[in-house]
Amino acid sequence: MGAVQQYCGLAPGAVSGALDSRSVTEAPGRVPAAVPTRGPRRGRGLARVICVRVARLFGLLFGVSLLAFTLVYHSPVDPIAAYIGAEASPTDEQLAQLREYWGLDRSFAEQYPAWLGAVLGGDLGVKGSWVQIPPSRR
Repeated sequence: MGAVQQYCGLAPGAVSGALDSRSVTEAPGRVPAAVPTRGPRRGRGLARVICVRVARLFGLLFGVSLLAFTLVYHSPVDPIAAYIGAEASPTDEQLAQLREYWGLDRSFAEQYPAWLGAVLGGDLGVKGSWVQIPPSRR
Protein backbone atom coordinates (compact mmCIF):
# COMPACT_ATOMS: atom_id res chain seq x y z
CA MET A 1 0.00 0.00 0.00
CA GLY A 2 2.92 2.36 0.53
CA ALA A 3 3.67 2.51 -3.20
CA VAL A 4 0.03 3.29 -4.00
CA GLN A 5 -0.01 6.07 -1.41
CA GLN A 6 3.18 7.56 -2.77
CA TYR A 7 2.00 7.29 -6.40
CA CYS A 8 -1.35 8.93 -5.74
CA GLY A 9 0.10 11.54 -3.41
CA LEU A 10 -1.94 10.39 -0.41
CA ALA A 11 -0.98 10.82 3.18
CA PRO A 12 -0.18 7.66 5.16
CA GLY A 13 -3.37 5.96 6.33
CA ALA A 14 -5.54 7.85 3.86
CA VAL A 15 -6.00 4.98 1.39
CA SER A 16 -8.89 3.39 3.26
CA GLY A 17 -11.01 6.53 3.13
CA ALA A 18 -9.78 8.07 -0.12
CA LEU A 19 -12.68 6.75 -2.14
CA ASP A 20 -15.52 8.01 0.03
CA SER A 21 -17.83 10.80 -1.09
CA ARG A 22 -16.56 13.51 1.29
CA SER A 23 -14.99 16.59 -0.27
CA VAL A 24 -11.45 17.76 0.34
CA THR A 25 -12.63 20.44 2.77
CA GLU A 26 -14.38 17.84 4.93
CA ALA A 27 -11.31 15.61 5.05
CA PRO A 28 -8.27 17.81 5.60
CA GLY A 29 -4.95 16.21 4.79
CA ARG A 30 -6.39 13.90 2.19
CA VAL A 31 -5.52 14.47 -1.45
CA PRO A 32 -8.00 13.00 -3.92
CA ALA A 33 -6.58 10.62 -6.48
CA ALA A 34 -6.44 11.96 -10.03
CA VAL A 35 -9.29 10.53 -12.04
CA PRO A 36 -8.90 10.72 -15.81
CA THR A 37 -11.93 12.40 -17.32
CA ARG A 38 -13.00 12.99 -20.85
CA GLY A 39 -14.33 16.34 -21.89
CA PRO A 40 -17.08 17.14 -24.36
CA ARG A 41 -14.73 16.33 -27.27
CA ARG A 42 -15.12 12.60 -26.81
CA GLY A 43 -14.99 11.58 -30.50
CA ARG A 44 -11.73 13.41 -31.22
CA GLY A 45 -9.69 10.94 -29.20
CA LEU A 46 -10.23 8.09 -31.64
CA ALA A 47 -9.60 10.33 -34.66
CA ARG A 48 -6.36 11.52 -33.08
CA VAL A 49 -5.22 7.97 -32.37
CA ILE A 50 -5.96 6.96 -35.96
CA CYS A 51 -4.12 10.01 -37.34
CA VAL A 52 -1.10 9.32 -35.15
CA ARG A 53 -0.99 5.68 -36.21
CA VAL A 54 -1.31 6.55 -39.90
CA ALA A 55 1.48 9.12 -39.53
CA ARG A 56 3.65 6.49 -37.84
CA LEU A 57 2.87 4.04 -40.64
CA PHE A 58 3.95 6.52 -43.31
CA GLY A 59 7.07 7.33 -41.32
CA LEU A 60 7.89 3.65 -41.05
CA LEU A 61 7.31 3.06 -44.78
CA PHE A 62 9.50 6.05 -45.62
CA GLY A 63 12.26 4.77 -43.35
CA VAL A 64 12.11 1.26 -44.80
CA SER A 65 12.18 2.60 -48.36
CA LEU A 66 15.15 4.81 -47.54
CA LEU A 67 17.00 1.91 -45.92
CA ALA A 68 16.26 -0.44 -48.84
CA PHE A 69 17.35 2.12 -51.43
CA THR A 70 20.52 2.89 -49.46
CA LEU A 71 21.45 -0.80 -49.28
CA VAL A 72 20.89 -1.28 -53.02
CA TYR A 73 22.74 1.95 -53.83
CA HIS A 74 25.81 0.87 -51.86
CA SER A 75 25.66 -2.73 -53.06
CA PRO A 76 28.89 -4.04 -54.61
CA VAL A 77 26.91 -5.51 -57.53
CA ASP A 78 26.88 -3.31 -60.63
CA PRO A 79 23.25 -3.12 -61.82
CA ILE A 80 24.26 -2.76 -65.48
CA ALA A 81 26.53 -5.80 -65.37
CA ALA A 82 23.75 -7.77 -63.69
CA TYR A 83 21.23 -6.61 -66.32
CA ILE A 84 23.25 -7.35 -69.46
CA GLY A 85 24.81 -10.56 -68.17
CA ALA A 86 28.31 -11.96 -68.12
CA GLU A 87 28.38 -12.97 -71.80
CA ALA A 88 28.08 -9.43 -73.17
CA SER A 89 31.08 -7.16 -73.46
CA PRO A 90 29.84 -3.60 -73.99
CA THR A 91 32.16 -0.73 -74.71
CA ASP A 92 32.80 2.03 -72.21
CA GLU A 93 30.67 4.37 -74.30
CA GLN A 94 27.74 1.96 -74.21
CA LEU A 95 28.11 1.56 -70.44
CA ALA A 96 28.12 5.36 -70.02
CA GLN A 97 24.97 5.62 -72.15
CA LEU A 98 23.23 2.96 -70.04
CA ARG A 99 24.28 4.69 -66.81
CA GLU A 100 22.89 7.99 -68.09
CA TYR A 101 19.65 6.36 -69.32
CA TRP A 102 19.03 4.62 -65.98
CA GLY A 103 20.15 7.67 -63.98
CA LEU A 104 23.02 5.84 -62.31
CA ASP A 105 25.37 8.72 -63.07
CA ARG A 106 23.45 10.98 -60.66
CA SER A 107 24.06 11.34 -56.93
CA PHE A 108 22.12 9.58 -54.17
CA ALA A 109 20.27 12.81 -53.33
CA GLU A 110 19.00 12.97 -56.93
CA GLN A 111 18.30 9.26 -57.41
CA TYR A 112 16.24 8.59 -54.27
CA PRO A 113 13.52 11.23 -54.83
CA ALA A 114 13.21 10.17 -58.47
CA TRP A 115 12.93 6.51 -57.46
CA LEU A 116 10.44 7.26 -54.67
CA GLY A 117 8.30 9.32 -57.04
CA ALA A 118 8.28 6.48 -59.56
CA VAL A 119 7.32 3.92 -56.91
CA LEU A 120 4.52 6.13 -55.56
CA GLY A 121 3.34 6.57 -59.15
CA GLY A 122 3.11 2.79 -59.58
CA ASP A 123 6.25 2.31 -61.67
CA LEU A 124 8.03 -0.63 -60.06
CA GLY A 125 10.50 -1.21 -62.87
CA VAL A 126 10.72 -2.81 -66.28
CA LYS A 127 7.79 -5.12 -66.96
CA GLY A 128 8.86 -8.72 -66.62
CA SER A 129 12.38 -7.93 -65.43
CA TRP A 130 11.84 -9.51 -62.01
CA VAL A 131 9.08 -11.93 -62.96
CA GLN A 132 9.60 -14.42 -65.75
CA ILE A 133 6.61 -14.03 -68.08
CA PRO A 134 6.16 -16.68 -70.77
CA PRO A 135 6.65 -15.30 -74.33
CA SER A 136 3.06 -16.18 -75.28
CA ARG A 137 1.66 -13.72 -72.66
CA ARG A 138 3.88 -10.70 -73.44
